[in-house]
Amino acid sequence: MGGVIATQAAVRNPDSVAALVYATAFVPRDGQSLLDLTRLPEGAEDQVQANIVIEPPLATMPAAASRSALYGSCSETDAAWAISKQRPQPLGPFGAPVSIPEGTLEGIKRYFVLCTKDQAIPAALQRRMIAENSITNVKELDTDHTPHVSMTAALADALREFARHAADS
Repeated sequence: MGGVIATQAAVRNPDSVAALVYATAFVPRDGQSLLDLTRLPEGAEDQVQANIVIEPPLATMPAAASRSALYGSCSETDAAWAISKQRPQPLGPFGAPVSIPEGTLEGIKRYFVLCTKDQAIPAALQRRMIAENSITNVKELDTDHTPHVSMTAALADALREFARHAADS
């Protein structure tokens, strides 16, 4: 949900945000919610929505489903550690549409780390959001939804590259 939340925060405080980096994240447009994005045809293979357990007001991801949906490229040890940290999530943010007034994000540079093996946000959906939001600075990593765990060094390299680009712009 981080991409939706970061986008809405940037809209509310655009003068405080120099850049947004979406690491295999949802990138909403005005009026879209996270659920709207998962319902696009490119999101059909989303293994989070396919496996999440809804018990209002919370949603929980079963540990067994988490392994393949979120941590498929992680070592067994890292995946087990990450799964042990999972907690139920409130349902509200899933369906809340963002409000992005025209021009609000124009001065904010946007970058995207596309993870080709992501089972939570399929690569096709990531590519659609990148195109629909005119994000041109993209780095692809051959990993799952959690590059911060599965490809830490490569993600750090991508972030450094984006920081250099932002500083040069």
